[in-house]
Amino acid sequence: MSLTCAHLAALILCCLITVVPARKTDLFPIVVNSRVGYIDLRGRLVVTPQFDHAWKFSDGLACVTVRGQTGFIDTNGKMVIHPQFKSSYGCYDEFHEGLSAVSLEEQLTVKGKRVKKIKWGFVDKVGKLTIVPGATFLSDLREGLAFFHKGGLTGYIDRDLKVVIKPQFKSAGNFYFGRARATGLDGKEFYVDKLGNPLFENRDGGEFQDSRAFFKVKGKYGFIDLTGHVIIEAQFDGADHFGEGLAGVKIGAKWGFVDGRGVVMITPRFDSVGVFSEGLVSIELNGKWGFANKKGEIVVPPQFDKWTYYFEKGLCAVRLDGKMGYIDHTGNFVWPLTG
Repeated sequence: MSLTCAHLAALILCCLITVVPARKTDLFPIVVNSRVGYIDLRGRLVVTPQFDHAWKFSDGLACVTVRGQTGFIDTNGKMVIHPQFKSSYGCYDEFHEGLSAVSLEEQLTVKGKRVKKIKWGFVDKVGKLTIVPGATFLSDLREGLAFFHKGGLTGYIDRDLKVVIKPQFKSAGNFYFGRARATGLDGKEFYVDKLGNPLFENRDGGEFQDSRAFFKVKGKYGFIDLTGHVIIEAQFDGADHFGEGLAGVKIGAKWGFVDGRGVVMITPRFDSVGVFSEGLVSIELNGKWGFANKKGEIVVPPQFDKWTYYFEKGLCAVRLDGKMGYIDHTGNFVWPLTG
């Protein structure tokens, strides 16, 4: 999968001068000369690099940054919501369930001094903005609810801005499988349902992924199901989320994978691992990252810099020496390393 300098230059030049008609398809951000554009699944340039920063498409729109302000483009590269936001997410805003959480920065004069005031709200896909009064932070919608901060506490609202769970937690997170992590004012951690009712204790656990979550007891990790029942006893030195039926676990100094019964399916031999997606998982050896399959076989040799890698719709972004490219399941470049 290696490319010579001549091949790389030729491929970049070809991509830059051959702009195919945009399609209503999945697009992926690329960087050329510090400007961001988009390619399609075949690695063809669809949106010419022109933005300061950009993020992946969700619900048909993508967040882009122009002169420090974020807006949204469609798959033709047309700006459909003009740059006006300055979210704490940077350019990582996404649309979920038809809305995206954004923030506006206002300059006010208070007692003769200039101060900044941040307002949070939801913007819909035609640019209509609805502010959440008093919110100092707002998450994107997940399973119909978004958490927000107000008065130093965290609660939840629905897409109509109706408060479903009044601010009462020290902190809280998004819902997955009807469960969200929350921390009470007394510092106790637990999972709550969509009415805010505590369900069971959160013992240094993660979010529910693939209907399971890890937990930690006395320095060891295990897994629970959606009822809080222990399905894999705490026995590992580290753990990650389940993905496609397998979860990364650490035994001693190395990482491998177990199934839903806790049976080791891939012998621990990696320095670090990610979460399975599309049959592959990122693995680290000697400071470099590659990919392995569900048999534990390395299919893309470790060669990339540290990042959170996962495949999506057949492609995976990879990084090396400050540049980013895309590979397919075989490790072949669909878009070369550029920056």
